[in-house]
Amino acid sequence: YGSDAVTGVVQIITRQATQDGVNLSIGTGFGSQATRQQDASLQARNGPLSIALSVGHEQSEGYNGSRATRGGANPDRDGYERQTMSARAGLKLNEDHNIEASALVNRVDSQYDAGTSTTRVLTADDHNHHRLDVLNAVWRARVNAHWTSRLSSSLSRDRYLTEPSPYLTLTQIRAYTWLNEGALDDSGALRWDATAERREDGLSNSSLTISPTRGVADRSQNSLGAGLSWRGAQGLALQARLRRDADSEFGGHNSGSLAAGLDLGAGWRATSSWGTAFRAPTLYQRYSVYGNPALQPETSRELDLGLSWRSGAHRFSATAYRNQVSNLLVYGAAGICSSSNGCYRNTAQARLQGLTLSGETQLAAVKLSGSLDLQAPRDASTGKLLARRAQRHAQLRADLPAGDWTLGAEWQASSSRFDNATNTAARRLPGYALLNLDAQLPLSLQWQLNLRVDNAFNR
Repeated sequence: YGSDAVTGVVQIITRQATQDGVNLSIGTGFGSQATRQQDASLQARNGPLSIALSVGHEQSEGYNGSRATRGGANPDRDGYERQTMSARAGLKLNEDHNIEASALVNRVDSQYDAGTSTTRVLTADDHNHHRLDVLNAVWRARVNAHWTSRLSSSLSRDRYLTEPSPYLTLTQIRAYTWLNEGALDDSGALRWDATAERREDGLSNSSLTISPTRGVADRSQNSLGAGLSWRGAQGLALQARLRRDADSEFGGHNSGSLAAGLDLGAGWRATSSWGTAFRAPTLYQRYSVYGNPALQPETSRELDLGLSWRSGAHRFSATAYRNQVSNLLVYGAAGICSSSNGCYRNTAQARLQGLTLSGETQLAAVKLSGSLDLQAPRDASTGKLLARRAQRHAQLRADLPAGDWTLGAEWQASSSRFDNATNTAARRLPGYALLNLDAQLPLSLQWQLNLRVDNAFNR
C-alpha cells in the first residue's frame, strides 16, 4: 500500500451515487459546551453521469483550559470551529472507460493556551488555523476481459498557522499513480498487479532550518511495485509482493511481503504474513523548528499469525504480531533542534509485539462486541517502553433494541503510559476508562433521532 505503510493504512472512500435518482441527507446536532453541528450530503446519478456533494459545520465554545494546565493559563474557554466539504463527479464514457474528479476541503480554527509553565501570556487568545485541500483526478479503463488500468493524479496542500505568535508551515504533495490489475487465467484464481508511482513533496516553513533565503525544501520519490495472488478451491490463498522506492534524498530501498490464508473447516481460518517496509521522514520532521536534518528513514520487518472463527452472529479472532523497526521516527525530548518543547528523533531499534483479540456475539436481544490489545512497544536497546504508548487497550460495546429505540453503551479503557523515553515515574500518565452512551429512534422513513453522551462519568 505504499512506502509509508510501516504499521498500517487508513483508506478514506467518499460517497458516490450507486443508482439513478437523487438522494439527499441532512443532519443537525446540539451538545454541551455550546456545541452544534450541521451537515448535508447529496448523491445523484443520471445515466453515465454521477455526482456527490457533502458539506459540514461544527462549532463549540470549549472549556477553560487553565484547569488542565494547573493554573497560569489564560482563563478563557478554548473552543473550535470546523468546516468541511467534499465533492465527486464521475462520467462513464463507454463500457470500458470512466473518468472521475474529486475534491476535499477541511478548515479548522481551534483555540489553545500557549506558553510554558513559567512564561504564559495570560491575556493572549491563541489560535491554530489549519487548512487542508485535496484534488484528485482518475481515469479507469478496461483494456480487455482480464486487464484493468487506473491512472490518477492528486494534489494536496496543508497550511498550518498560529496566532497571535505567528508560526506558518505549508506542505504540498503531488502524486501520480498508474495501477494495473488482471487475471492470468479465465477462472480469476491467479491475479497480478503492477504499480508505478511518483510523489513530489514541498515544504515552506517560517523557521526552516535549511535554505533560509529560499525558505523551501523539496523531495521526490519514484516507486515500482508488483504482486501476485492466488486463491484455491479449498480455501487456500497466497500472496507475494515486491516494491522498489527511489528517494531523491535517501536513495533506493526494496521491500516486500508474503502472506497465506487457509480455511480449517467449521468456520475456522488461519492466516500469516511476513513483510518489510520503508518510510522516509517527512520534510516537516527534518526541517521545521522541531526538525532534525540528520533523521534516517524507518525500515521494518514484521511477522504476524492469525486465527479466526465465524458462525452465524458469532465471530472471534486472535492475531499475534512482532514488528522490528530500525530508526523508528518519534517525537521526544528537546536538545537536538531549535525548539525547547521537543524534537523529532530516531529510536535506533524498536520492537512492537503483541496480541489482539476481538469478538462479537448475540446474547438474547443484546449484541455484544469487543476487543483487547496486549502489546509491548519497547526500545530494544534499553528495554524501556516507548513514550506515550500504553501496553493494554480494551473496548466493549453492547446494543439493545427497546421498542422503537436502539440503546447502546461503549466502554473504552487504556492502561498507563510514560510521557518520556526514560520511563520516569514522575512522568507516568495514568490509565483511564471511558463510558459512552447512545440511543437512536427512527421517527419516520426519512427522519431519525440520535442521542449520545460521551465520557458519561467525566473521566
